[in-house]
Amino acid sequence: MKYFFAFSFISLLFSSVSAQTFVKAFGGAQEEFAYSFQSTDNGGFVVAGRTFSVGVGGWDSYITRMNANGDTLWFKTYGNTQYDEFQDVDTTSDGGFVAVGHTWTTDWAGNVYVVRTDANGVVIWSKEFGGATGLSDKGYSIRETSDGGFIVCGTTATYGAGSDDVYVLKITSTGALSWSAVIGTAGVNEAGREVQQTSDGGYIVAGYTDGSGTSFYDVYLIKLNSAGTVQWKKTYGGSSYDFAYTVQQTTDGGFVLGATTNSFGAGNWDAYLIKTDASGTLQWSKTYGMSGEDRVQCARQTSDGGYILCGRSSSFGAGNFDATLHKTDANGNLQWTKGYGGGGDDQGWYVRQVGTNAYALCGYTVSFGAGIKDGLFIRTDLSGIAGCVESSGTSFSTTTPATITSTIGNTTTGGGAYTAVTAVRRPLVAFNVQCASTGCTPTSSSSTVSSCVSYNWPVNGQNYTSSGTFTAVIPNAAGCDSTLTLNLTINPNPAVNAGMNQTVCNGTSVTLTATGATTYSWDNGVINGIAFTPSTTSTYTVTGTSNGCTSTDQVLVTVNSAPNVNAGVDQSICLGQSVTLVGSGASTYTWDQNVINGVAFNPTSTYTYTVVGTNNMGCTDSDQVTVTVYNSSTSTVTQTATNSYTMNGQTYTQSGTYTQVIGNVFGCDSTITLILTINTSGLDELSQGIRVYPNPSAKFLTIDLGENGYQSYFIFDAAGRTIREGELTTAKSIINIEELAPGIYSLKIEELAHPVRIMKE
Repeated sequence: MKYFFAFSFISLLFSSVSAQTFVKAFGGAQEEFAYSFQSTDNGGFVVAGRTFSVGVGGWDSYITRMNANGDTLWFKTYGNTQYDEFQDVDTTSDGGFVAVGHTWTTDWAGNVYVVRTDANGVVIWSKEFGGATGLSDKGYSIRETSDGGFIVCGTTATYGAGSDDVYVLKITSTGALSWSAVIGTAGVNEAGREVQQTSDGGYIVAGYTDGSGTSFYDVYLIKLNSAGTVQWKKTYGGSSYDFAYTVQQTTDGGFVLGATTNSFGAGNWDAYLIKTDASGTLQWSKTYGMSGEDRVQCARQTSDGGYILCGRSSSFGAGNFDATLHKTDANGNLQWTKGYGGGGDDQGWYVRQVGTNAYALCGYTVSFGAGIKDGLFIRTDLSGIAGCVESSGTSFSTTTPATITSTIGNTTTGGGAYTAVTAVRRPLVAFNVQCASTGCTPTSSSSTVSSCVSYNWPVNGQNYTSSGTFTAVIPNAAGCDSTLTLNLTINPNPAVNAGMNQTVCNGTSVTLTATGATTYSWDNGVINGIAFTPSTTSTYTVTGTSNGCTSTDQVLVTVNSAPNVNAGVDQSICLGQSVTLVGSGASTYTWDQNVINGVAFNPTSTYTYTVVGTNNMGCTDSDQVTVTVYNSSTSTVTQTATNSYTMNGQTYTQSGTYTQVIGNVFGCDSTITLILTINTSGLDELSQGIRVYPNPSAKFLTIDLGENGYQSYFIFDAAGRTIREGELTTAKSIINIEELAPGIYSLKIEELAHPVRIMKE
């Protein structure tokens, strides 16, 4: 007879030596199966499966959450009164979970069943996908995709070519069907057991088919693109039965399949590991076994490039079947095998590496626990040591089978109506963490929890509203009672105050500052204590957090419209005149320069006046108006002209003093006094017996000296510059002045004391 220690005791002992290794069984008085698990963000685990111990009737699907030590945080069931189970679970990007399985309502046929929950297992939505009553549609695998939706695979008898076909569904984050693909051939049974998104955005599906030319099943691998269209299909196997249950894309872009074979190996059923490249071409395959039955349910690549496999074995161990782990190197060469179990049947269903220093697997156990079958969860170190109920499979042989591969046609059809359902959730009433043994010892463990306002302890179903230390004893018929201690801290929700309601004018900034918590998060992009400018009246919500607990409060910010103020049109006046400025568009007005709205005043100079208008909501706007002030002016102009003079359109021909008054549109007249001297020019001009003619002249000028003589002459412009000079050699000399510009010039003859004024026309 083999003796075992209590699981809880061993897991606590090994926690101080080797990080969190344990073996645990959980369940009620009937049966529980654990089919899949994932690691959670706190180092713990989420596990999914089915239970007959609790729920609303028949088999119910369940999700349970554990901490890093394998202690249960909560356990909830989902389903109807007939049959429900979860085959797979995944974490979601929002911190919650999604699970897939089957649901039956009136008979042993049913639909694919998908449930999405929050981080506490509360249902967000649940959906059924399938067809008519009497035809079975099952879900086996689900993964969140890069777009936030989900990919599901399973089998369908409703759609496709008949019998069971591979069923792949792409659904959105809200559970709406994006597309579905049914892959099958008439008269052939085909199943999809696991699906994963690939690095190219498509999908890889693993399962099995009996349509490869024999009467037995072969491993089945299907590659689809992102729209669900088949790119290629491959089969792998031998002359007997070969089943694949899991697939994973490896770091080199290829794929590894966890399978079980009856075609190859040491005899009976053997573990079967298949490695392909990215196109499904076989790179190598290995079997692991002894004379008994050695099955594999899951295979995953490890951080060292090798592989970890889990399943069950009757070739060694303590009972009919023990849960097993097989570890290989990167080429599939077996490094070690471990078994875990007691006198009954124990099965490993799903395995993965957790962190950098451990492996974890889930399944079921008949050997331990409180009921007929209990869920089994084991965490080991990298050598497969759990510290309890384990043995080594030292005589396992490894073979390299002559795996036959084939490529089959790419047949794809659509299908997948669905309906929404309501999932029922109910806490597990009995939960056990122990294993039966001869001479066993009662065990104890403790957990520390912080909660907000209250905490429902799944162990005993009690709801606590105050901090303290609480104890629950879980009895065991063999005397291995488990005493669980809860160190509980209850934190109150903070008394968050968003502040007083505020009223502002459009375009004015406002600062919202909440109090009562440690940190604050506002909606609408508001940052606590930072000014912003609201555009419309809105209610803002703040969430305050202290010690992980939150409360909300709201504040109303009313945004009043500003007036559209108009100061009026610009004005022009004469100095001494009054002006009245009147603003519009508001209720009251304030002008600068002590101007009163609507009251006349006398500006003394040009100025731009500003008015601020205020409406009846206290909001303001401003505008400006310019008042131009013109002055009356008086000026005197003294001018000498020849023959005539024109000023401001008036022509004068006589010397004298004249007055002009120039008015403008504003009545600000300008008075100009003109003192004018008119010089009259003739045909010739006499000076000291010398005549100059014609004068004015346009071309030639005659200078008559009266007698022959020799004289020099000079012509000066109005600025006194010499522009022409020459010699007069006869009594009468003709000078060409055609090139001179029209105007008044001075002619200086050598013997004349004074120059003669000449005019060029």
